[in-house]
Amino acid sequence: MIEEDTIPVISCEGGCLRGEIARLASHIVARERPYSRGCHGEIFTAPRSTMAKWAMKAQKVVVIDGCFLRCHGRIMKNIVGHGNMLQFDALPIYNKGNRYSEIMLVEEVPEAERK
Repeated sequence: MIEEDTIPVISCEGGCLRGEIARLASHIVARERPYSRGCHGEIFTAPRSTMAKWAMKAQKVVVIDGCFLRCHGRIMKNIVGHGNMLQFDALPIYNKGNRYSEIMLVEEVPEAERK
Protein backbone atom coordinates (compact mmCIF):
# COMPACT_ATOMS: atom_id res chain seq x y z
CA MET A 1 0.00 0.00 0.00
CA ILE A 2 2.91 2.33 0.67
CA GLU A 3 4.36 1.62 -2.79
CA GLU A 4 0.96 2.11 -4.40
CA ASP A 5 0.53 5.41 -2.52
CA THR A 6 -2.98 4.49 -1.42
CA ILE A 7 -4.96 6.39 1.21
CA PRO A 8 -5.78 4.37 4.34
CA VAL A 9 -9.41 4.24 5.40
CA ILE A 10 -10.09 3.28 9.00
CA SER A 11 -13.29 3.33 10.98
CA CYS A 12 -14.97 2.85 14.26
CA GLU A 13 -15.97 -0.77 14.65
CA GLY A 14 -17.69 -0.48 18.00
CA GLY A 15 -20.10 -3.09 19.23
CA CYS A 16 -23.17 -0.98 18.52
CA LEU A 17 -25.17 -0.04 15.44
CA ARG A 18 -23.24 3.21 15.01
CA GLY A 19 -19.90 1.39 14.84
CA GLU A 20 -21.32 -1.14 12.40
CA ILE A 21 -22.56 1.60 10.08
CA ALA A 22 -19.13 3.29 10.17
CA ARG A 23 -17.44 -0.05 9.44
CA LEU A 24 -19.70 -0.75 6.47
CA ALA A 25 -19.15 2.78 5.15
CA SER A 26 -15.37 2.35 5.33
CA HIS A 27 -15.58 -0.77 3.15
CA ILE A 28 -17.59 1.17 0.56
CA VAL A 29 -15.10 4.06 0.50
CA ALA A 30 -12.11 1.71 0.32
CA ARG A 31 -13.40 0.07 -2.87
CA GLU A 32 -12.46 3.15 -4.88
CA ARG A 33 -8.89 4.07 -5.89
CA PRO A 34 -6.79 5.57 -4.36
CA TYR A 35 -8.32 4.33 -1.09
CA SER A 36 -7.62 1.09 0.71
CA ARG A 37 -8.86 -0.37 3.99
CA GLY A 38 -6.49 0.00 6.93
CA CYS A 39 -6.44 -1.84 10.25
CA HIS A 40 -6.96 0.58 13.11
CA GLY A 41 -5.90 -1.98 15.70
CA GLU A 42 -2.46 -2.35 14.20
CA ILE A 43 -2.05 1.36 13.53
CA PHE A 44 -3.00 2.22 17.12
CA THR A 45 -1.07 -0.48 18.95
CA ALA A 46 1.95 -1.32 16.82
CA PRO A 47 3.60 2.02 15.95
CA ARG A 48 6.58 0.37 14.24
CA SER A 49 4.49 -1.93 12.05
CA THR A 50 4.21 -1.54 8.31
CA MET A 51 0.52 -0.66 8.69
CA ALA A 52 1.37 2.23 11.04
CA LYS A 53 4.17 3.40 8.76
CA TRP A 54 1.74 3.41 5.85
CA ALA A 55 -0.68 5.63 7.80
CA MET A 56 2.12 7.98 8.84
CA LYS A 57 3.52 8.27 5.29
CA ALA A 58 0.18 8.53 3.48
CA GLN A 59 -0.75 11.83 1.90
CA LYS A 60 -4.12 11.57 3.69
CA VAL A 61 -5.84 9.20 6.08
CA VAL A 62 -9.63 8.85 6.06
CA VAL A 63 -11.27 8.18 9.43
CA ILE A 64 -14.96 7.37 9.74
CA ASP A 65 -16.20 7.72 13.30
CA GLY A 66 -19.49 6.18 14.35
CA CYS A 67 -20.67 8.59 17.04
CA PHE A 68 -20.11 11.82 18.90
CA LEU A 69 -17.15 10.41 20.85
CA ARG A 70 -15.00 10.43 17.69
CA CYS A 71 -12.56 8.00 19.31
CA HIS A 72 -10.71 6.97 16.17
CA GLY A 73 -10.25 10.52 14.98
CA ARG A 74 -8.82 11.64 18.30
CA ILE A 75 -6.36 8.75 18.35
CA MET A 76 -5.34 9.17 14.71
CA LYS A 77 -4.65 12.88 15.21
CA ASN A 78 -1.99 11.85 17.71
CA ILE A 79 -0.47 9.45 15.17
CA VAL A 80 -0.67 11.32 11.86
CA GLY A 81 -1.42 14.89 12.93
CA HIS A 82 -4.27 17.20 12.01
CA GLY A 83 -3.13 18.24 8.56
CA ASN A 84 -3.35 14.97 6.68
CA MET A 85 -6.43 13.42 8.25
CA LEU A 86 -9.94 13.56 6.83
CA GLN A 87 -12.38 12.79 9.64
CA PHE A 88 -16.02 11.99 9.02
CA ASP A 89 -18.68 11.59 11.66
CA ALA A 90 -21.26 9.06 10.46
CA LEU A 91 -23.82 10.22 13.05
CA PRO A 92 -25.37 13.08 11.02
CA ILE A 93 -25.64 10.81 7.96
CA TYR A 94 -27.55 7.93 9.50
CA ASN A 95 -29.34 9.96 12.15
CA LYS A 96 -31.40 12.10 9.80
CA GLY A 97 -34.86 12.22 11.30
CA ASN A 98 -33.58 10.47 14.47
CA ARG A 99 -33.90 7.21 12.61
CA TYR A 100 -31.28 5.29 14.62
CA SER A 101 -30.65 7.53 17.61
CA GLU A 102 -32.33 5.20 20.09
CA ILE A 103 -31.05 1.89 18.67
CA MET A 104 -27.98 0.28 20.18
CA LEU A 105 -27.86 -3.34 19.07
CA VAL A 106 -26.85 -4.18 15.52
CA GLU A 107 -29.43 -6.98 15.37
CA GLU A 108 -32.27 -4.49 15.85
CA VAL A 109 -31.80 -3.24 12.27
CA PRO A 110 -32.08 -5.73 9.40
CA GLU A 111 -28.83 -6.33 7.51
CA ALA A 112 -30.18 -4.95 4.23
CA GLU A 113 -31.14 -1.71 5.96
CA ARG A 114 -27.73 -1.39 7.66
CA LYS A 115 -26.05 -1.61 4.27
